[in-house]
Amino acid sequence: MSPHGKDENQTRDTCCAATETNARCETQGLTAELERTRRERDQWRQEAEQLFEAMFRLNAAPKLLIDPDDGQIVDANDAALDFYGYSREAIERLNIRDMNTLDDASLQQELQSAHREARRFFHFRHRLASGELRDVEVYSGPMTLGGRSLLHSIIHDVTERTRTAAELAASKAEYRDLVEQHPQFVVRYRPDTTLLFLNSPLAQLIDQERDALLGKRWIDMLPAQEQQAITDHLAGFTEETPILALEHQVIDSEGAPRWVHWTNRAFFDEHGTPREFQGVGIDITERRRLEQQHRRLSEIIEATPDLISMADTQAQPFYCNPAGKHLTGMAKGAASPDEHVVHRQVTNTWQHLRQAAMPEALSKGYWQGESTIQNAEGVAVPVHQTLIAHRNPQGLATHFSTIMHDLTRQKALEAEHRLMATAFHTGQGVMIVNSAHAIERVNEAFTAITGYAPEEVIGRSPQLLQSGQHDADFYQRIQFHLSASGYWEGEYWYRHRNGETSPLWQSISTLTDGKGEIEHYIYVFHDISQQKTFEEELKYLAEHDRLTGICNRTRLYRLLMQAMNELERHDTPFSLIMLDVDRFKRINDSYGHDVGDRALKALTDVIGQQLRDGDELGRWGGEEFMLLAGHTQREGALTLAERIRATVEATTFETIGRMTVSLGVADVQRGMTLAQAEKAVDRALYHAKRRGRNRVEAAPGDA
Repeated sequence: MSPHGKDENQTRDTCCAATETNARCETQGLTAELERTRRERDQWRQEAEQLFEAMFRLNAAPKLLIDPDDGQIVDANDAALDFYGYSREAIERLNIRDMNTLDDASLQQELQSAHREARRFFHFRHRLASGELRDVEVYSGPMTLGGRSLLHSIIHDVTERTRTAAELAASKAEYRDLVEQHPQFVVRYRPDTTLLFLNSPLAQLIDQERDALLGKRWIDMLPAQEQQAITDHLAGFTEETPILALEHQVIDSEGAPRWVHWTNRAFFDEHGTPREFQGVGIDITERRRLEQQHRRLSEIIEATPDLISMADTQAQPFYCNPAGKHLTGMAKGAASPDEHVVHRQVTNTWQHLRQAAMPEALSKGYWQGESTIQNAEGVAVPVHQTLIAHRNPQGLATHFSTIMHDLTRQKALEAEHRLMATAFHTGQGVMIVNSAHAIERVNEAFTAITGYAPEEVIGRSPQLLQSGQHDADFYQRIQFHLSASGYWEGEYWYRHRNGETSPLWQSISTLTDGKGEIEHYIYVFHDISQQKTFEEELKYLAEHDRLTGICNRTRLYRLLMQAMNELERHDTPFSLIMLDVDRFKRINDSYGHDVGDRALKALTDVIGQQLRDGDELGRWGGEEFMLLAGHTQREGALTLAERIRATVEATTFETIGRMTVSLGVADVQRGMTLAQAEKAVDRALYHAKRRGRNRVEAAPGDA
């Protein structure tokens, strides 16, 4: 090899050695940098968790840490304990489902939305320890604490804000509805008539700017002779009579008097004093003028029982006799017809006649036919109508008059005859009884329901269906209703041909002759056995726990309130025993929830065997139960609780073997509230758990 080649090899070896040295140095540097980064990250994580802990504990807003998978409450700050009314030990035993009123599926979906950060803001209703429901806004997001993935939830109580918003929306809707539904004159004012609101038609009537009128007393704008009548009218409102009507004159933009019909409503403060008035007005000037012109004609025809009305050639009515007002404007229970309703209904009738009958009346001089008219309650009344076209000497039509005869009674009789002809083909049982109380006729449904064939009952008294479950007063009340109104309807227990009794829903109607004497009684009925059974099932489900079959918290609250009343009124003692399954979560985690549910059901069976008459066991929530020990004071309750504890401890349960319970006992004293009694027994249970479980503790302070 040449000297030149040797130099090249030496140079190459030197470079390789330098490269390896540099690589080792870089690796060592990277390793050191990585280690420093790890230390900084761990220190940062520790500082972040300490900072979070401080912010979590000391924050004035209620905060919860929740497991997003099962909803278990992991931690709560003091503000949350104060807000919800739970002790720390109690709240950490709860699941968020115990507070949130959403169904389980919806709540789980919301938990996952927060965990995925799909949403961070929620609006819920939360139940406090007292049972009170509060509207809350929840800001929730995922976080990792101690290597565990949790939801950090901040709770804001917005109950008052929600209520205020609802009241504000209702107030706005009130004004909006008022304006939208009443396109005539609309006004709102204080008791001294200071204007708070008026709509454009009223401002246009008196030719003034609406904004310029606000804050002024509208009574000052009226003629002097009208002002005292307005003052007397406003003084007549009471909480029992909050709505009154009034007609008075208003001077229009041309200085002419206009008559306005007002329907005014008063709004009262907590002392029963009017604070505001609201009025809806209709310009009736033209109607009053026309009524005056035709007063003589009205005096002649006012006595007729038929509706008589007159209208101009544009079908605008200017007269309606008392019978017509009664038909169209007399609401049920009202002392007099509502003129506003009368005007609306009669106007609508004339608009219908304008299209359907006026052309023929103009051609022939009159028109006759049948139609309907709306009464004050919106019911269509069948009428026979005669429409007459009135002309002046020149042959020009000046106005129309109509006579309407109420066909309600006639139509009812026709319908009744048709009904009787088809009644025997319905699924309802039908029985016709004569005035001598003998059955004359029954239909097939009667036989299907009662078991009696027609030949077995015709000629006999309906008493053969009596079950014996109704006393004489019951039948006297039925007879009273039939005598007073000709109709009775209600629940009736009958006896089937096979001797069984079942409930019916039955109506009885009377048919009378022209003199008002009863000719027949019509019985129509159907079997409601299934409905009654369903109602009982619903009632049971509403008050009992679906898993264990014992009473639920709702029923237990009702029983507790009854016991509290008995204690206050009659000094009847009772005690509360609250028990909790020790380490029940381990059972669920080890064996699954199905086994845990069966264990809870078996536990209630074991406890139920130890109860006495007057005791009531209910599921309070989760694995927690409440026992109302009736007619029992502290010592008796402690004895009962110890017997339950020992029995449970000695029982071998399927699959899980042995389990124990901790029990708290509280003697309820007169003067205590239900919340205080709950707190006392909960505190006793807490002591039993803290002092080793599988034991009975009395509430601190019990004598």
